[in-house]
Amino acid sequence: MGFPSAARGRAVVSCVLADGTRSTPKLIESFDLKTSADAVVDQLEDLAKALSSKIAGLSLDGAVVRTADFAPVASRRAAAAQRLLIEGALLLVCRSRLANVNARNGKEVGEALAIAKKDVIARGRSLDARRPDAVAAALSALPDN
Repeated sequence: MGFPSAARGRAVVSCVLADGTRSTPKLIESFDLKTSADAVVDQLEDLAKALSSKIAGLSLDGAVVRTADFAPVASRRAAAAQRLLIEGALLLVCRSRLANVNARNGKEVGEALAIAKKDVIARGRSLDARRPDAVAAALSALPDN
C-alpha cells in the first residue's frame, strides 16, 4: 500500500497486489481506497473497513504499508497528522488479518530491495505510473528469487 494522497481534503490510499519475485514481479491488481467522509475519524473508519473487506476476499502472504519519509523539518500541518493516523489504521487492519505485515518508509523500501530510494520510485513507476510508491512497497514484500 502506498501513502495516502489528498483528494479535496479526503484521503486516498493506493494499493497494489503483486506476485512472483522481486526480479520478475507480476502485478495482479491495483486499486485505490477512497472515502467521502469529511471528519478524520470517519475517514479512518471508512478506509479501515474498505481495506478489511478487500483483504477478506484475498489470499495474501503479507502486506507492506508505505509510511511517510522523515521530514527534515517537523510539520504541524493537519495533513501530516492525518497521514500518520491513516497509516496506523491500515497497519492495524493488516495485522488483524495477516501474520506478515511491515511498515516501511521510502528509505526502508530501498534497503529491502537493495537499491537507492530514487531507483525504487523509478522501478515502481515503470510498473504502474499512478502508484509508484505502492508498487515499490509491494515489491519489497516479494521473495528475492
